[in-house]
Amino acid sequence: AGSQTIAAGASGYFIIVVNTHAAATSGNTVKVNGAANPVTFGYTTSPPITNNQTDAAGIQTISGSILPLTLVSFAGNIFNKQDVKLQWKTAQEINTKDFEIEWCDDGVHFTKISVLHAAGNSIQDLHYSYLHKLPTDGNNYYRLKMQDIDGRFTYSPVVKVMVTVRDLSVNIFPNPVADFLQINIRAVKSETIVLNLYSAEGKTIGSKQLAVVKGSNRFNWDLQAVPAGRYFISSPNGQSTAIQFIKQ
Repeated sequence: AGSQTIAAGASGYFIIVVNTHAAATSGNTVKVNGAANPVTFGYTTSPPITNNQTDAAGIQTISGSILPLTLVSFAGNIFNKQDVKLQWKTAQEINTKDFEIEWCDDGVHFTKISVLHAAGNSIQDLHYSYLHKLPTDGNNYYRLKMQDIDGRFTYSPVVKVMVTVRDLSVNIFPNPVADFLQINIRAVKSETIVLNLYSAEGKTIGSKQLAVVKGSNRFNWDLQAVPAGRYFISSPNGQSTAIQFIKQ
């Protein structure tokens, strides 16, 4: 029950969510019939409108199958004062493929930050964890995209963790990188920092001067012209520790 404002000439929709029983087997269907019990569709309008109205949704067949896993718990906590440690527990995994860890700072626009392989098949309780080493100053939101080998997936509930930035930290991805390296910098104040690119032998390949603001900062480094190999990024004044990566 509820209300919705619909503009003249527009259409309104009911969204029906059907949860299948854990014992359901693949290939079964769930029939949602708006003209018969136990599901009944009905509505009224204000002012009353009678044209093109119906409370019969007809029959929709929804493919039903057993869920690939049961997520028992999912939580995030501060680790080492500034990092976020995510931990989750599963039960009875069936044909699971992996967990995509997604993050954002607004609770809406999530980005994949890592992937962890799942067990595949297990009847035991399993524990997983992931350490996010560059959360932003303030609220950080996380969710799991839980995928099976058939391409199906479900999302976990969203977890929010509040972080207070105390030290400058630098993180990069992807690693290995093909063309553009993304640099995430978490700064405690607005300032200009320098990052140098070194070869495995310690030769300086390039340098970037970056103006950062307090909190989370993102930059791209074009490495298309850099030969394949092993490299390091660090600040010459010791503001950040050296980060190793592979250029493909």
